Amino acid sequence: MSRVPRRGRLAQLARVIPAPVRTSVKEAGNRLQAIRARQRFDAAKFESRTLDIRALDILQRRYRVAEVNYEYAPADRLARGRERRAAIEAHAPRAPGASLEIGSADAMTSAELARAGWKATGIDIDISRTDVRAGDAGVTVMEMDATRLLFPDASFDLVFSFNVFEHLPDPASTFSEIVRVLRPGGVAYISFTGLRWSPHGAHMYKVINVPYITVLFNEADVLAYLREKGLPDRFPWVNEYSIERFRKVFRGHASALATLHYEETWNRWHTDLIAEYPGVFKARAPSFDSLLVDSVHARFRRL
Repeated sequence: MSRVPRRGRLAQLARVIPAPVRTSVKEAGNRLQAIRARQRFDAAKFESRTLDIRALDILQRRYRVAEVNYEYAPADRLARGRERRAAIEAHAPRAPGASLEIGSADAMTSAELARAGWKATGIDIDISRTDVRAGDAGVTVMEMDATRLLFPDASFDLVFSFNVFEHLPDPASTFSEIVRVLRPGGVAYISFTGLRWSPHGAHMYKVINVPYITVLFNEADVLAYLREKGLPDRFPWVNEYSIERFRKVFRGHASALATLHYEETWNRWHTDLIAEYPGVFKARAPSFDSLLVDSVHARFRRL
């Protein structure tokens, strides 16, 4: 009788273990791994040199490129707008009022709010991406700098943004403007992911899925590597805010805002790389926490 290889036996065993149990075991392992990585990070000496770009080929074989599509078709943009509207309305003022979307992009979330009775406005530094259906729904879209909103104080009952704060050159000034234009009782809804120092903060999901590319390698070397391989080399600009700086931004208006909800999502899946190259991470990353926090979801009410 032939014997089943050890790897095959483990795969068979995994199939009979309930998925929630497998997830719990993996998460427990990730937490232990993160503890070891933090110990190595704290004890490491600064290593100012990044990895040689040739190491990227080796790491590419370890990490599969994510099957992620960020080129949304019209039906996808509609579905995403509806999902985000539902998330907002679960926590927004009950009666529709005036809403403002920061970084509106296609503005389909604002379009869904407009269809639900909101007087919806969107602002962006590039309004060429606005979906024509947003205008048809009654959304006003304006080209504007988020750090200098051209609206009077207390103009909106709801101000929101999705996946914008990691791209803002000045998140602190933008958040101050959000507070200024909110009416008393109004809600600010902020959600963003892919912070620069987090595992996939380079936003290269469809081209390079090696975690911490912004920390391990020099940016110019990475871009040259992509051009040599004939791969896309244009990616969204991401600010260098640490999670500590973002926390300071959101806690800096305690006299004007009540915090309804604040949540950080921590990604502990790739701390083996931190343990492998602790000196590089110690020299280049602002903090250990910044390496793990990859999403922030927050709601505030104007007092």
